[in-house]
Amino acid sequence: MPCKALIAADVNKLDYCEIFQMKYLAKIKCISAILLIVFSVASRAEEYRAGDLIVVDPWSRPLPEVSVNGAAYMNIHNQSAKPDRITGAASEIAEKIEIHTHVNEGGLMKMVHLEHGAELPPGEMVTFQPGGLHVMLLGLTSPLKVGLEYKLTLMFEVAGEMEVTVRVEDRESSGMDHGSHMNKPEGEVEAHSGHMKTSVSD
Repeated sequence: MPCKALIAADVNKLDYCEIFQMKYLAKIKCISAILLIVFSVASRAEEYRAGDLIVVDPWSRPLPEVSVNGAAYMNIHNQSAKPDRITGAASEIAEKIEIHTHVNEGGLMKMVHLEHGAELPPGEMVTFQPGGLHVMLLGLTSPLKVGLEYKLTLMFEVAGEMEVTVRVEDRESSGMDHGSHMNKPEGEVEAHSGHMKTSVSD
């Protein structure tokens, strides 16, 4: 029956078509709210806390099976009024783990081992990302394939230890990639001024 034929005699009353539309929109809003809650919970599942430190979105980039080294990235938010420092990490995914960054020396980008870790200033977010600070995985025990998840224990000077789950994801490249050193054994890294360095290329 056409909607016009359903119009009630009292013009102040809603017709059946309008009532149906309202119920339909109410269901859509309810479903949207449920999805929002689900995605919110999923997002919180990627956050980890130790004291006043929050680690968000730990991930690794997939690499060819022949790669002997890899890296883990994340954001670390220091909510304390005092500085902290990430001093190291441990995991069964690699034989040895160090905190590294990249520096420009004479126009050549080099990877540098930060022997004393990386500072986490109070109230700031420190980003570990390709081309910058990163957790270096030396001597991979398993290939970093898309979908792989592994445990990584982060060590902080003040907050102590924190275990996070790192997910291997194929994200778009941002910044400078690690390049050829992912395929170099640890013994091929050059020692210089107390730091471990290697040239990198895009």
